[in-house]
Amino acid sequence: MLPKNSTKKVIVLSGDYGYINQITTTIKSVLYHNRGSKFYLINSDVPQEWFKLINHQLRHLDSVIIDKKVRQSMIDQEYVRFDHIKPIAYGKIMIPDLIDDNGRVLYLDSDLVVDDDLTPLFDLDLRGYPLAAALDINENNGHFNTGVVLLDMAKLRQIPHLVADELKLGQNQALRNADQDVMNQYFQDNFYELPLADNYQIGMDMISFYGNYSNYFTAMDKVAAPRIIHYLTSDKPWKTISTSRLRDRWWQYFGLSWDDIDNHRPLPQLDSPYHGRCCTFLTSENMGQLPKLVRMLPDYQFNIAAWSNFGEPVMQLLAAENVRLYPCITQPQIDELVRSCDAYLDVNLDGKEDQILRQFEEAGTPLASFQSVAAEPGRYQRYQVFADNDVADMARWLQELAK
Repeated sequence: MLPKNSTKKVIVLSGDYGYINQITTTIKSVLYHNRGSKFYLINSDVPQEWFKLINHQLRHLDSVIIDKKVRQSMIDQEYVRFDHIKPIAYGKIMIPDLIDDNGRVLYLDSDLVVDDDLTPLFDLDLRGYPLAAALDINENNGHFNTGVVLLDMAKLRQIPHLVADELKLGQNQALRNADQDVMNQYFQDNFYELPLADNYQIGMDMISFYGNYSNYFTAMDKVAAPRIIHYLTSDKPWKTISTSRLRDRWWQYFGLSWDDIDNHRPLPQLDSPYHGRCCTFLTSENMGQLPKLVRMLPDYQFNIAAWSNFGEPVMQLLAAENVRLYPCITQPQIDELVRSCDAYLDVNLDGKEDQILRQFEEAGTPLASFQSVAAEPGRYQRYQVFADNDVADMARWLQELAK
C-alpha cells in the first residue's frame, strides 16, 4: 500500500459488484493515460479476491486500488428515483470521511472513460473553492454534474458535519437526481466550474435531437478533444444497442489487456478493414433483400438506421459482424454516415425517407434500389435500379463501387 501523502494521482470510484465491468473499464482508461495512480473503490459487496487479483496487475503499472467498504444498510437509506442510479452513488458524498489522503482527490463515476492525461486537471487552480465540477448539460439550471468532481480535501474537512448533513439530505424523497441534488444544495455557488471537456456528457443525443434542444449539440460541438467521456442517462454503450456517439470508445478501453496498457499499445479497433460501407434507412421491419445482401457481402459493412427502436427481426441481424444498427438515429450520426458510406441502399419495402436520400444525394453518394421498391424515375440523381431477382448484380455493383 502507498503512503497517505503519496504524490500519485488519487482517484476515487464508487460502485457495487454488479458494475464491476464498468469499474474495471474506467480504471483501464485512467491507467492508459495516467500510469502511477492510487485508486479507492467505495463499495459494500466487491469480493476481496477481486482486489487481490487486480492489484497484482496494477503493481506493474506503479498503481494500487484500495478497498473502502461501507455498510449497505447506510446507503440503502439514501433515495434514488431512476433505475440507472444505485444507492452506492452516494459513496462520493462520504469521501471526506473515508479517504485519508490530503490534497487533491478526483472522484469519477464508473459510466465514463478517461481519454487523456489528467495532470492538467489535478494541477488546476481552484481559486479557493472546495471542489470543481462541470455544469450538468442535461439539467440546464446551473447545477453541476457529480460524475466528475475534483475535491480539495483540506477545504472540505474544514466544513463541520459535512458528510452527515449531506447523507441526511439524501433521504429526501423529493430528490430528482439523488446525490447530485444533495451536493448542489450544499455547494450551490461554491464550486469552480470545469470545462465540458473534463466531463463530456454524452448520452443526451437522442433526447436532445428529438426534443429539438439545439443548445446541447452547440455546446458539445465546441469540444474538440474531450478529456473525460461521461455516458449520461440510461443510454449506456455496453447495452446491446445505444443511440449516442462514442459508443466504440468505451468498448476500446474495455478490450484493453493489462499488457496492452503496460506497453501503451494502440487502442483495439472494433471494425474489420471492410471493402466498403453502405447505409440504409428502415421505416418498418420489412427489410426486403437486405438480409440476403448482408450474407452475400461479409466484407461490406451495412449500417442500418431508423427513427425508432428496432424490433426482433432487425435485431437478429446483429449476429452478422458486418452489421451496425442505429436506432433512434440523430443528426450527428446521419452526418457521419453520409461522410463515410460508399453507397445508400434504398431497399426497404415501406416508405421513403426523402430527407435522408437527399442528404446522401447532395454528398454525391450513389443510390441503389430494386425495381419493386424503387423511387419514381428521375426523382434522384445517380440512382441505380436492379431487377428484383438481381441481388447478385447489386452485390457486384457494390463491390465495384468501393474499389
